[in-house]
Amino acid sequence: MPWRDEYLEAVHDIQRGLAEQVDLSALLAAILWHAEQYFGTVGAAVYGHDDNGTLIALAETGGLAKHLGLQLPDDQPGLVTAAWSSDPPWTEAHLEPIAPGGGWLAAVPIATDAQRVGVMLMAHAPGDATFHDGDLLAMRQFAGLVAISVANARLYIASRKELAERRRAEEAMRESEERFRTLFEYAPEAVIVVDADTGLFVDPNANAERLYGLTREDLLKVGPGHMSPPIQPDGRVSMVGALEHVSAAMAGAAPVFDWVTRNAAGLDIPSEVRLVRMPDANRNLVRASVTDITERKRSQEALAKAKEDAEAANRAKSAFLATMSHEIRTPMNAIIGMTTLLLASPLSPDQRDFVETLRGSCDSLLTLINDILDFSRIEANKLELENDSFQLREFVEAVVDLVAASRLGDKPLNLATFIDHDAPARITTDSTRLRQILINLLGNAVKFTPQGDITVSVSARPDPVDGHPNRCELTFSVRDTGIGIRTDRMDRLFQSFSQLDTSTTRKYGGTGLGLAISKRLAEMLGGTMWAESEVDRGSTFSFTIVAQADGAPETEPSFIPLLGKQLLVVDASETQRRLLVYHAEAWGMQPVAFSSSIEAIHYLRGGGALDVAVVDGLLGEDGETRLLAELGRRPAPAILLTPLARRYHTTDDTHAAVVTKPVRASQLYNTLLQVLGSDKARPSHPRVSQSTPSNELDVTLGERHPLRVLVVEDNATNQKLILLLLERLGYRADCAYHGLEALEAVGRATYDVILMDVQMPEMDGLETTRRIRQTLQIQPRIVAMTANAMDSDRQDCLDAGMDDYISKPIQVRDLRAALDQCKRIDPAPVPPSIDPRLLASPEEIEQDARNGFGQLRDLLGRDVALEIVALFLREADATIATLRQAITRSDTDSLREAAHSLKGSAGGMHLSHLHQVASALELRGRGGTTDGAAALLAELERQFDRVYETFELQLRGKT
Repeated sequence: MPWRDEYLEAVHDIQRGLAEQVDLSALLAAILWHAEQYFGTVGAAVYGHDDNGTLIALAETGGLAKHLGLQLPDDQPGLVTAAWSSDPPWTEAHLEPIAPGGGWLAAVPIATDAQRVGVMLMAHAPGDATFHDGDLLAMRQFAGLVAISVANARLYIASRKELAERRRAEEAMRESEERFRTLFEYAPEAVIVVDADTGLFVDPNANAERLYGLTREDLLKVGPGHMSPPIQPDGRVSMVGALEHVSAAMAGAAPVFDWVTRNAAGLDIPSEVRLVRMPDANRNLVRASVTDITERKRSQEALAKAKEDAEAANRAKSAFLATMSHEIRTPMNAIIGMTTLLLASPLSPDQRDFVETLRGSCDSLLTLINDILDFSRIEANKLELENDSFQLREFVEAVVDLVAASRLGDKPLNLATFIDHDAPARITTDSTRLRQILINLLGNAVKFTPQGDITVSVSARPDPVDGHPNRCELTFSVRDTGIGIRTDRMDRLFQSFSQLDTSTTRKYGGTGLGLAISKRLAEMLGGTMWAESEVDRGSTFSFTIVAQADGAPETEPSFIPLLGKQLLVVDASETQRRLLVYHAEAWGMQPVAFSSSIEAIHYLRGGGALDVAVVDGLLGEDGETRLLAELGRRPAPAILLTPLARRYHTTDDTHAAVVTKPVRASQLYNTLLQVLGSDKARPSHPRVSQSTPSNELDVTLGERHPLRVLVVEDNATNQKLILLLLERLGYRADCAYHGLEALEAVGRATYDVILMDVQMPEMDGLETTRRIRQTLQIQPRIVAMTANAMDSDRQDCLDAGMDDYISKPIQVRDLRAALDQCKRIDPAPVPPSIDPRLLASPEEIEQDARNGFGQLRDLLGRDVALEIVALFLREADATIATLRQAITRSDTDSLREAAHSLKGSAGGMHLSHLHQVASALELRGRGGTTDGAAALLAELERQFDRVYETFELQLRGKT
């Protein structure tokens, strides 16, 4: 059969091509050429199937694939997709007259035994007969050859890919090994592999040879336990420790530890060792990285030494600050105390001015010391904050009043306070530090503002960080109309010890610490601080804090007594007018405001309505005088606003009341109610609504709150001062110059309070306090009285057993507050073993003393009687101390002699009850026993204390 011979020849050629050719495109082209030669067709094509559901032309002749489409979806109707979709065994052939020009087209699937891979197509020329069965059978044979070609090509491609990947893997492994070996050999530390089974080194790098001082061959004969001192610094045996660490690494850990390595020369090298297990199926290997940390140790030692030096320097600085504070505060204590006493005495105007100037200078020096101490605490992060709750408006107004009273003087300045309606009525934060910030800012504003206005405003908003409904961010602003600050100097504002320029320093003074401290304090309170300024127009310093809001925002409701009242406000200061109008409108009044007396007089003469007027006392050119005279012709009352320094100079009858500046809302409100005749006004002076500050030196305090006081102070000047202050408060105190004398004093008498200096010779106040706490059965209240003002000093006093702390210079209010906390100690109960006939009530003892003094006075005169009383008290004090020592030592002779002496002096003073007890003690001594003497001594001391108090009143002239 000729066609069969032709076919076999074509197949033979194709198979030979398959053996020689691996390029799929060339193979397919060869198969299609032989098929065309065999069938005599005009076109042929092979389509392959990809993973995206598309039949793609892999080879063609005669433009058949271009005619049918180079890419055909496998679900598109047509001859190609029909052949592709043939069911197994994929032998179906398809014929259609759709070849180019209308010739017949035959399509058979290309498939292997496992799967189909594509479609093969052959096209006859137009007019040729269709494909017969033999042709279709031959086509399937050609399609099989195509399938083999495709399978071979795939195997070839896969083999080449696998071979390429294997080569890449081998190359990567080679590179990895080379990289590892490079890292291993050139690692900055010694790297060495240890055999966990033998405990020997198996693979050291070059640095290991240098570290240990051995060659590679020698290192392979030893292990980590051999190249170490016998004992490590922690006391462990090196061989045991090395084995434990290697075992831990083999268990999966990665230990890192300090180790002392000993090299071949016997030198011990401090090292850091890291161990990690190495993957090896046949051996238990651990890689050790050993780093010489000699330099690190030196650096650590140097750092530790530097830290110790810094701490020592810090301690020295703290000690210097404490010493400086003590040494400066000690004389200042006397100066401020004596000026306080002077100001409480009758003085001429010039003398009072001199003393007030002296006191102001001392206060400035004290402020400087406190600033330095605060700055030191802040720098050392030792400043601790405290929280307390307070009324916001009252707090701010009180601070403004304090600054006005202490720093304003006669400066023509108006101080105003604006509290936003959204601000909470009550807040919780550190009021002491907040007050310190405000005083600093207000003090600067007063210092740098020769005239004009200073305004303090407060606003609030929810805390932007926390978002808690009860936490708020408060913004405080202090605005002045002073000299302002140049733009190029603004960056110096908050720097420590920095002044704007030297001329400012010379003219206004200051250390430059106030603003730096204030900014740090604001930051500690959760906020920040900034400033805005314009030369010759003033400055605004603002800061924020975060505080706990303890109530709803403050509101000023319309009060019925003032509702609808016509208020005339006359004030040259725009800020002051705005403040007064602000308050008046909040109370439901109808204010009319003018800046000059002329405008106000025109208003009045023009028939302006008026119920009450508020007139500034500093209108200029006697404007307030003319205006008050005009108001005097009308029934409406007038309230005069006057600076605090001039509040006592307004004595005429042209006004109904005086309100001091800066104006408080509550103060103005009550004054308005008062002058309008409302029964809701609080009682106040008809002329001055702000009362005169009470005298802190109240001589009746000692009678109202009697206390037995012991002052322990080694400085003669300070001792004199504290005794004088106590005398002005109604107390006559005993004195001791140091701790040993204090111990003797508390052994002789019972004291309710001890004012204890801390730094004293012989025995300091801390040790004295500890001794008192250990020995006395009845404990007095002990108040530290020291010039040391550091926080650690306060804590040292409390730790020693003191109850309170007064910082020098001593302020009278602080001393009174400390005394107010003290209580009278009740005398010890009398043991029942005493003869009841020896007991006496306090009233009986007091009557004895009064009668005794009266007899002496009638016989010798008052002055001589007082001298005898003072001598008796001194001698009796010493005798009672002797009695106590005699009873403690069971010295009956001393007991007899001391009791006999006291009995005689008590009899001479006509103190019958004291005489009887002393006689009973004398009898104990004569009988050679001290049994019951302690109980008798306790009764004697109780009676003597009462006698002492009664005679003391005589000595102070309180008959």
